[in-house]
Amino acid sequence: MTTSDMSTHLNHFQGQDFQEGIDLIENLVPTADGVGLELSAGATQGNFSSNLTFVPSGFDQAVLSWNIAQPEGSDYRAEIRFHSVEGERSPWLGVVNVKEEPTWLWEIDQLTSQDNWDAFQVRASLSRNNEASPSPRIERLTVATMAIEESGLPDPPRTKKIKPIDMPFFCQLEQDPEIGPRICSPTVVAMALGGLGIQASPVDVAHQVYHPGYDLYGIWPLAIHAAFQLGVRGWVEYMDNWERPLKLLRKGVPLVISIAIPEDGSSGDNYPPTEGHLIVLRGVDKDGRFITNDPRFPQTEGEGLLWQPADLAKAWFGHGGVAYVFSRD
Repeated sequence: MTTSDMSTHLNHFQGQDFQEGIDLIENLVPTADGVGLELSAGATQGNFSSNLTFVPSGFDQAVLSWNIAQPEGSDYRAEIRFHSVEGERSPWLGVVNVKEEPTWLWEIDQLTSQDNWDAFQVRASLSRNNEASPSPRIERLTVATMAIEESGLPDPPRTKKIKPIDMPFFCQLEQDPEIGPRICSPTVVAMALGGLGIQASPVDVAHQVYHPGYDLYGIWPLAIHAAFQLGVRGWVEYMDNWERPLKLLRKGVPLVISIAIPEDGSSGDNYPPTEGHLIVLRGVDKDGRFITNDPRFPQTEGEGLLWQPADLAKAWFGHGGVAYVFSRD
């Protein structure tokens, strides 16, 4: 029996946290419904930073994502800083930062570290063109952390059929031919949103998530940010076993998962190799195979593509277990 020895934590900073868990705040006030923060009357910019949040097991990987409403004429910035009990701390890091130290790397949207960190802080700033413009609104900041103690994959789940979530299918290569090969993330986001009743085209999502500085369409928290502008809450999460994804699928929550397939022929089911790709996890068939939508194939091949649990575990959990989670709740 093989088991996963990863330890994952999901930390949402929201609601009352914005009033009780703040270290510093300037020109931001609670929203009328108490859900989040917005600029105070007359302010065109404001910011806050949180108190320290300790992670019981520590962590050596982390990713920050957010739900920030961004009306036209406004802007935002979200960042994270890591702390150790020995007093070491990282600089503030966000999507616009790439920072490398001898024992850790922040690469666009994720921390990977040789050493263990014990706590983190988050901070955000909001701005608008003028005081008459609508204020951006912070509703949630989410930090997912993971500590990898030793390698291992979970056993195949024992589960009954989970009806696949209905959603549109899009092939990324059938979208804008200039960007089609590069937009697996916007394409699966459009499919997942369709499963929650929100209609969006892959190209429209691609324009929202594009980062000109890196010339990328696949930055994880920007996918979450784009979905929130369309009315869907979401976050990036690390998963290391089948319990969590199965529970979400039973609730009708589609999962966008990040997979990799090695070149050495060990992928199973002859799936083509990839260093990194995103697919939608939709359900489980009567034989226990996972039902997915894969945007790299045409509809006849990619819609309802089936995976054996062991193969999907290698491709997904073996690649870090990253998922986009979206919900209308």
